Amino acid sequence: MRHDWTDVLTTEDLSLTGAKSKVDDLVGASIDYAHDEKAKSDTWSAVGALILPFEYDPVARGGVIPDHIMAVPSVSINRISTNDPAPIGEIDQLFFRFGLFTRWDFAKGPLAEVELRAAGVYASDTALDARMPGYEIDLEPRFVWDNSSSHDNLFKIGYKNRLWRKAPRKDNMTDQSILEYQLRVWLHMEGGDVQDIGRGFAVVPGTFFRLGPVTQLRVNFIMAEEWKENYHLPFQSFAVTGQYSYLPAVEGPKDHDSLLSLTAGFTLLEDDTAHEKLLLNFTYTKGGIDFTKQDVETFTAGLSLLF
Repeated sequence: MRHDWTDVLTTEDLSLTGAKSKVDDLVGASIDYAHDEKAKSDTWSAVGALILPFEYDPVARGGVIPDHIMAVPSVSINRISTNDPAPIGEIDQLFFRFGLFTRWDFAKGPLAEVELRAAGVYASDTALDARMPGYEIDLEPRFVWDNSSSHDNLFKIGYKNRLWRKAPRKDNMTDQSILEYQLRVWLHMEGGDVQDIGRGFAVVPGTFFRLGPVTQLRVNFIMAEEWKENYHLPFQSFAVTGQYSYLPAVEGPKDHDSLLSLTAGFTLLEDDTAHEKLLLNFTYTKGGIDFTKQDVETFTAGLSLLF
């Protein structure tokens, strides 16, 4: 049970672009409530996903045979409901997804890896009035221009770049840096057939196909253990992610082509042994949401408990 189908570890779902590398980056499902005293309105939001991964390593590798194969079914809900007379920020989405992942590794040259991620998606709303079967495909290259072991390349694309290193204390070696960033770029394709728009989709019935680039920048700050002992800061770590996509329509409606998403998560309390933590999260979204192209501009803040 997680925040959405992207709130997983890379070992849990390799078929998507937003997977995390360690447990500390996970957010968890959330239920939020807001009251506007001036407008006398109440707003509820529920965001969560149930995910069940399966993976397979081929016995023979090389050539056209990938190094790893993974299949991940999931169901996700993204619901914001309000009794405001002008419910501009309402969202009502339900997704059934089956993701597939393959990866090819290259030993030489700046092109280090190529990932192919694909998924079949059935989108609807919580009342199951809308019907939109579709698919998405991502093709992401990863580059390393210098494979020398004498120094660390800080400008890799697709990989984490550790700007401020520290001696790891965890057995899984996931705490090797205080400050790190990751820049990713990939080609995204999505298509489908809108059979019934229901009440929550901002598109018209018919087929669609969209194609375009996506770029993502993520910055992580993990406080050193000695800082936690000597300084009483209100947070122990934070992660900021910005993602922008431009998907013009080759076929179908041509509105709401771009999508900007900014998220920030601050870890307030953390138990490394039990993998439990309390987080303060902020999210800003503006543009057309993938698949449904519902045009939104929302800002949310909430507390999340991961256990």
